[in-house]
Amino acid sequence: MFFFSKNNRLNELVSSIKKAKKPHRVGGSFSFQLVSSFALLVTSAVCSAEFQAAEISSAPLFTSSLSSGDASDKDSSSPKVSILFEGLHKPWGIAALPNERFIITERNGALRIWDNQTSTMSNANKQLEDSVYESGQGGMLDVIAHPKFAENHWIYVTFASGHKFSNGTTLVRAKVVLNESQPSNNKSSKPFGFELTDIKFLFRASPQKAATYHFAGRMAFLPDQTLVFGVGDGYSYMDDAQKLDSHLGKIIRLNDDGSVPADNPFINTKGALPEIYSYGHRNPQGLFYDNQRELLFSNEHGPKGGDEINIIKPKLNYGWPKITYGIDYTGFEITPHHQMVGLESPLVNWTPSIAPGSMLVYSGEEFPEFKGQLVNTALKYREMRVVSLKPSENSNSNSKDSAENVGKSGELVSKSHSGLMLDSEQTFLKSFDERLRDITEDTQGRLLLLTDSGKLIRLSKGD
Repeated sequence: MFFFSKNNRLNELVSSIKKAKKPHRVGGSFSFQLVSSFALLVTSAVCSAEFQAAEISSAPLFTSSLSSGDASDKDSSSPKVSILFEGLHKPWGIAALPNERFIITERNGALRIWDNQTSTMSNANKQLEDSVYESGQGGMLDVIAHPKFAENHWIYVTFASGHKFSNGTTLVRAKVVLNESQPSNNKSSKPFGFELTDIKFLFRASPQKAATYHFAGRMAFLPDQTLVFGVGDGYSYMDDAQKLDSHLGKIIRLNDDGSVPADNPFINTKGALPEIYSYGHRNPQGLFYDNQRELLFSNEHGPKGGDEINIIKPKLNYGWPKITYGIDYTGFEITPHHQMVGLESPLVNWTPSIAPGSMLVYSGEEFPEFKGQLVNTALKYREMRVVSLKPSENSNSNSKDSAENVGKSGELVSKSHSGLMLDSEQTFLKSFDERLRDITEDTQGRLLLLTDSGKLIRLSKGD
């Protein structure tokens, strides 16, 4: 089977127009005679310039119901929504700091800190602005605090760097130095703000690319204090997701100083980049380590359909673009395969695409009904999607050999599923009608969310 990139598709279509012969297969889909071929060529050309709209449109790309099970709409009993702050520039990431403070990224390269106790937002810190390339889906992305932030004051930031013809995902570590506010009756008090010191560039994805899509960037710390984060496939470079000499389409794992852990799965594989933790990814958006289950969860953008929730484990191949439940934005079939031996199928498949923005596993007290469930933000579907899991009915789902992932009834089973399967889904905040980007908890278990329109909101129990 030939798996194709955008340029290959265009070349095939041009060739079919020149020949204008009988229908033939192109990458698993039929290309028809002259008129149809020309129409598809135009569609593909337009898509290359405007495909981002497909992922950010509020209109569903599909009209069919979820193949993974319908999500019940609980909007009538949605949590209380409080708008805490407005006017952020395309906020992308939010992370908790001590003393009920939260650090927030803005796509233009600015960082801010929200004080949840005093309901005040800091001035924008623009120290990294000159290093950030904001274009397409690029810009400043995620932020996370070191597990020992109270001692070392380290934060980690991912962002797109470079320029139009050569750019990629970059990781930086810095120390946060707060300029604490003085009492309000002190006229010489400094404005609420902070500085970054000891800025260190830890990682830059290779190869660099000439596309401004699919940077990924979401981060999580594992219990051993190694850092994992996603690097997208770059859209036009989808085949790189299967190549171990490329960072594109991978989950990366590093020590907290940027060095490579000695137990990374491909560190002794000839020709492989040692930072790679897992591969075969398209564009991971959520990444969260569940301390109770001791599992690393991720959600990921598919193409047109085929958004996923996965459990990330080292060395495993998550299949893109060899397997997917989605199709290309042009309507072409990317691959006829939903499953293949040795490749990880998604734990949850969202077709039509909801375009997930981030995720967490809820552990607070404000919403006991969410305890242990996967809370996902959605961009295209403008909702919060809460996913409940249950034990799998297949006794072989914990197979230790991903090359022998065949269940007791002969069906393919993914090693990564860890004995779990989808139980149910619920949707919230549909009537709020906002593209929901990132999500975190405060110390009371209330949920803080960022919207693409520039809002910081809080969810709490209604009155």
